[in-house]
Amino acid sequence: MTIFEKIEQKGFEEAKDILESAKLESLSILTSATEKMNEQVAHMIQNEKDKARFLIEQKQNSFELEKRQSILSIKSTQIDRVINKLRDYILSLKGSELLDFSVSLMKDESLTGDEHIRVSKADYDKYLSAFSSEKKSDLVNLDKLNKKLGKGFNMFLESEPADITDGFLVIGEVFDLNFSIESFLKDIKTKYEKQIYEILFG
Repeated sequence: MTIFEKIEQKGFEEAKDILESAKLESLSILTSATEKMNEQVAHMIQNEKDKARFLIEQKQNSFELEKRQSILSIKSTQIDRVINKLRDYILSLKGSELLDFSVSLMKDESLTGDEHIRVSKADYDKYLSAFSSEKKSDLVNLDKLNKKLGKGFNMFLESEPADITDGFLVIGEVFDLNFSIESFLKDIKTKYEKQIYEILFG
């Protein structure tokens, strides 16, 4: 083998070594790049899963809140229906039933016994009939009501209409008392809403 052939042979071997080294380096770079890419893809997938899980949880919480609000609204509506039925019942009272109901309200108050009663124009005849055996006039003695309330009561019904839609006002020298049905129902709801709720929904 000539010197040129030897140089050529050596160059070929070095070239082979270079190529082999380059091949190994390329393989290492490719493996490293693939691993990094796989990590990035896995990270991106996990991020998307986390976002999706968060969105699902957010939607679930939102749906749960809407469901609770809807149930509360339905229950509140049912309680209002009970109150409305009570309103209808009270408004339908006449005669002795209206007298007894009104007395039950007034007995809880501190009355002097000489107050006047004032009702709306539309309810005048109904209360006149329930509270008194006398006929309509400017000032009617409420004999039935006074008898029910007991000794020392001498109340009168005024012909002047009260500025309320239902119920009656007790007009005193010092202060007036409002016995309108709406005022009564508002108190009932405040005091007994929890009990009504438990009766309806256990």
